[in-house]
Formats: sequence, C-alpha cells, structure tokens
Amino acid sequence: MKKRLLAMALAFLLTFPCLFAHAEFTGFGDVLLSADYKEYLAGEYTFGIGDVYTNTVETMEALTAEIAEAFPSIYAESKLDMLFCMISTDDMTRLIWYGEDAEKTIAESFPDYDGSGSLIFTPKASRKSVIVPPLTKTLENWPEAAR
Repeated sequence: MKKRLLAMALAFLLTFPCLFAHAEFTGFGDVLLSADYKEYLAGEYTFGIGDVYTNTVETMEALTAEIAEAFPSIYAESKLDMLFCMISTDDMTRLIWYGEDAEKTIAESFPDYDGSGSLIFTPKASRKSVIVPPLTKTLENWPEAAR
C-alpha cells in the first residue's frame, strides 16, 4: 500500500514538472513502473507493461535510464516472461523492455524496429490499441518450444 501511494504521488508530480523540475529519480524506477501497470497472458507467455507520463523529453530520458536500471530486480520478483514500459510525453512514447525473449518479441511485433534497444512512437501510443495487440499476436503464434 505504501509503495502504491508513493507511485501515485510520483505520477502526480511528474505531471506537473514545475513542482518536480530538478528532482533526482534515483531509486524510484520500480515505483514508477508500478504506477500504471498491467499484466497480460498471450499463448504460453506472460508479460507486464507499465505506463509512465512526463511532460518533457529530458525527463523521459532520465526516466528511461532509471526504469531500465530497475528492470532486473522487478523482473526477478515478477516471475513474468517479459517486462515492458511505456514512457510518454504529450507527443511521443518510448517503449523499453527486459526479459529473455523481449527483444525478439519486439522485432517480430514491430517490423520498423531498428535494433536500438527502444522504440519511439509518434504521436503518443496507446497501450491498449498500439502496444498490446501486436505483442499478443506475436506471442500467441509462438510455439512453447520457441522459448
């Protein structure tokens, strides 16, 4: 409960950068990822997607680094096959991921992926209509032996 309240407070502060303009994000990656987080089952695979909002590209960069640093411990605790996080501004979304088959899933789900370690969507992407459907389609078509 305490972690959830902290996540909600951080989400509020990130929405109003004038209140949080020079803050350090160190140690908050796991909390930020859990602020708006959903888990999915597709075929034999499980994955989670967090969604974080910020007003600036500069803050997006800081959040990307912080959440990427938190991914290994979150992944170990989650027992999921893959983790994804959407970090969005008003104009764009960056998708980052972690997990053994995550990059392979991204490459097969999004043909424009260039191998850079993240995907940028402009305009801002919706988890429900832009991110989840191609991931689900890819994972449902993989045989369990593909693991």
